[in-house]
Amino acid sequence: MLLGVNDFGGGATTTSSSIDWIVISNFMVDADFLLDEVPELVSCPKILFFYEHGTPRPWLNAEFIRITPKEQPSVISASSNNNPTANPLRYQHRYGSHHTKMFLIGFKDRLRVIIHTANLLAVDIHKKTQGAYIQDFPFKSEEEKAGSSSLKNSCCFEDTLISYMESYGYNRTHDWSNSSSHEQEKITLQHQLSRYDYAKAKVVLIPSIPGYYNVPDKCMSQGYLKLKSAIAQNATAKIGPSGKLVCQFSSIGSLSEKWLREFSSSLMIPDAKCSSTDGKSKEKLEDLLQLVYPTAEEIRLSIEGYLGGNSVPGKKKNVEKSFLKPLYCKWSSSDKGSVRNPIHKKENVPHIKSYYQLTNDGSAMEWFVMGSHNLSKAAWGEIINGRYGKCLKVQSWELSVLATQNLAGGRLVPFKQNNHHGRNGDVIIPLPYSLHPERYSSIDEPWAVDLSYKEKDKFGRCFAG
Repeated sequence: MLLGVNDFGGGATTTSSSIDWIVISNFMVDADFLLDEVPELVSCPKILFFYEHGTPRPWLNAEFIRITPKEQPSVISASSNNNPTANPLRYQHRYGSHHTKMFLIGFKDRLRVIIHTANLLAVDIHKKTQGAYIQDFPFKSEEEKAGSSSLKNSCCFEDTLISYMESYGYNRTHDWSNSSSHEQEKITLQHQLSRYDYAKAKVVLIPSIPGYYNVPDKCMSQGYLKLKSAIAQNATAKIGPSGKLVCQFSSIGSLSEKWLREFSSSLMIPDAKCSSTDGKSKEKLEDLLQLVYPTAEEIRLSIEGYLGGNSVPGKKKNVEKSFLKPLYCKWSSSDKGSVRNPIHKKENVPHIKSYYQLTNDGSAMEWFVMGSHNLSKAAWGEIINGRYGKCLKVQSWELSVLATQNLAGGRLVPFKQNNHHGRNGDVIIPLPYSLHPERYSSIDEPWAVDLSYKEKDKFGRCFAG
């Protein structure tokens, strides 16, 4: 998917020796697989792993820190403590997780940011459908370091990235440069990240950090309310009816119809003639929203057979709610009347998570989101009335990116055979499924990981959930 020394090192002309440090943030990490896949990692001077599940390995250059909101609150010791486990929050969140998938790669002359959707496991990398945003950022000029830069987008991306990393409670200082030409001061990771210029960021970071955020003061920086705010600021309001919202995910939480309606209406670009999207609350959900989620048959017919369904952990009680059934669309649907799109990965189980709103005419996307957020309250947050009043409750660490036509500088259109280079300023989004997904038929059922399936897959296996 994205592993290989060229992806880490920036191309055939760049060697791994030009990398000073790497930060790896993920849910599940198989360190042995990662080292087999990218053996050049052993030559990287410093690697930090933030993860929830996995087995640390005694690499001389690596530090493993297990982050989980499920444990009692604790901090990462400033002393040398091998493979600590920490919950740097004020509370436990029993249904939360450290679910972000990210690489930060420090080269001698720039920072590479990769926000992606894959666990660092062999089956995720080689057999699942995944997605990644990759962008490089140079060091700030001396003028920018002095604080004279007032670039709005730079500050937004930088502030969000640094505040997200601060949430881990990792404050150890390091010499982040591998240069021996002069002495380098030891600084925190957050300080190191502040040295780069994010002015040309093509996306907005959408974080979720576990916690309780007061409404309305603190809540707009997290989860779906951060996404709502970012869409309002970076997408152009339209006159007339809005296009549908499409949500594609690999897991679904215990949703209520009320929450799903609030979530979907919050993300719709408002009519320029109206002050809000409140009118959407009166429409039927199926007229506003499509949910792309694999059927049991699509899992059975995948290249992994039923085993691929273990990465789509939707449970019966969550996927079979009556208000969801009219919203479901197939993962494997293709654009009708066209040659099969080579990036439509219908036989590869989806682990990507993506969201977008169609334009009025359905030919493009107003905005597009990709990252670690599944469709759940734990990931996106929910408004509750708690002991401290009305607040947004978030339970998981997540990180996604938002692209809009304004940020990208052109219409967001999916890859097709006849437009893979883009035309008339179009910006290509390599969408691995149909822009207009096909509704479930009357015999289709959403995959549930805790159900049993008797019909055999291509390997002759049944499935006992």
